[in-house]
Amino acid sequence: MYDDLHPRLLAARVSDEAWFARIVDRRIDRLSVSLASVANIRFDVSGYFVRVAITFIMGIHARVAKRFERKVPMVGAPVTQSGTADTTDRRPLLGLRERKKARLRQQIIDTSIKLFRKHGYESTRIDDIVQVLEISQPTFFRYFPSKDAVLRQVGERGYACIRERLHSELSNKATTGERLRRLYLTMAREVEADRQLWKAVVLSGAMDPVRSAELREPEEAAARLLREILTQGQKRNEVTRAFPVVHMAQFMEGLYNTVVRQWAVDLTGPHKLTDRVRNAVDLFLRGIQP
Repeated sequence: MYDDLHPRLLAARVSDEAWFARIVDRRIDRLSVSLASVANIRFDVSGYFVRVAITFIMGIHARVAKRFERKVPMVGAPVTQSGTADTTDRRPLLGLRERKKARLRQQIIDTSIKLFRKHGYESTRIDDIVQVLEISQPTFFRYFPSKDAVLRQVGERGYACIRERLHSELSNKATTGERLRRLYLTMAREVEADRQLWKAVVLSGAMDPVRSAELREPEEAAARLLREILTQGQKRNEVTRAFPVVHMAQFMEGLYNTVVRQWAVDLTGPHKLTDRVRNAVDLFLRGIQP
């Protein structure tokens, strides 16, 4: 009878207390009746000693289960098509080696951005970056193939901020004009406050989805949200239906990007980006009036 009990206990999850308790109670009842009939021992006494033995086995099982808890599936774990339990950790914790690599990667990005702001993108060499970080050039190239690749991280962050602001605009009840003015003027102020960095982004094409394939998905995600704002404007009779929404969104994106690009490299004209962007948005809003 113990041979029947022991493998089941080892296969059970410690956390499945209800299932485990039912097995223990059934075995205790059987053992108690058997012992009482053979040795004329009272049921409660035999049950006590059996429970002591079971408690000892539980302690062994808990230690074994803890050691192999990643190999034993949780109750209700996802099952693969082959019928076996899927024990894959959906949120694996990074080990020490991976954490160190992630930390160094972020340090390379942060140090590069600081030097781009201080000395300009074109004047900053990879030698300058590795000297500040006290790493070798091969180490840098293990993380990024070029300076442009570092700036593409800035581009990805830029698209993430745009998506966040578009989501915010979609959640309020402002008019289409108010939404677009607030959105683009807020972005213009941030770019204006960090001109040296964004000049580097423009010159390197770090936010150009045509040159950087990895940026096409984040750019398209932002474009979908802009199209949604214009679609809501059409439903409110604030935006014309004479042109497809996708074309109007592309025109607004192109207009803003062109203004920022010219501002970033124009060293002779006025450098107030917010004024240029405000005029561009007003021009666009006039063109889409119903």
